[in-house]
Amino acid sequence: MWVNALGDRYPVKVAPFSSCTTELLAELENRLDINSGDVLVDLGCGAGGVGLWLAENQSLKLVGVDRCSDATALAATRAGEWDLAHPAGFVTADFSDTGLESASADAVFSVDAFTAAADIQLALAEVKRILKPNGVFVFTARQLTPAGRHFEAMGGDWGKGLEEHEFSAISMTTRPGGSALWQSIFNQWLEHEADLRRELQPETVDALVVEARNQLPQMKDERPWLLISATS
Repeated sequence: MWVNALGDRYPVKVAPFSSCTTELLAELENRLDINSGDVLVDLGCGAGGVGLWLAENQSLKLVGVDRCSDATALAATRAGEWDLAHPAGFVTADFSDTGLESASADAVFSVDAFTAAADIQLALAEVKRILKPNGVFVFTARQLTPAGRHFEAMGGDWGKGLEEHEFSAISMTTRPGGSALWQSIFNQWLEHEADLRRELQPETVDALVVEARNQLPQMKDERPWLLISATS
């Protein structure tokens, strides 16, 4: 499905269940700008591929966090497929309460997951808490809209929301073609619903189908897709 949706832009070994492309992997590596042996936290790690790719390439200590225990179990199994200089750990927890130690992460990133936080302000406060001083936070998001669930909490803009939580050096870069990419992915989910049900838990597939049906109409507007980075 993902190869059908993204073509040769899909990083097959990484096998992300997201809009992560080969271009985004390179941009993440550049934005995170951390050193060998540093601790990298992946919020919404899913099956772990993106974090494992970064950990292998930069010799990082990876900690993946996801609310789904099936995902973290799979990520832990997949870690054995990579040439890691340091063991990778995966925990089942919410973005607003990761259970990680304060000031324990050199960098935190999240691909297509952070905006799903039930309380975005609590989630931002948690990222700030677990980051070391001058640590980097990088995440993907779409420009906020007045009808969206995080608009008021973020003061109408991701930059303002980050500043309120004392992040600095905020950068927002447009990801071209985001709507077309997601439209292809959502259509693949709906077209292959029966295949998904043979591989995933029923509640997981139910959530994917609902998301696809709800989100497809929103792919017609012109709001940009963003890669956002900030320093704690």
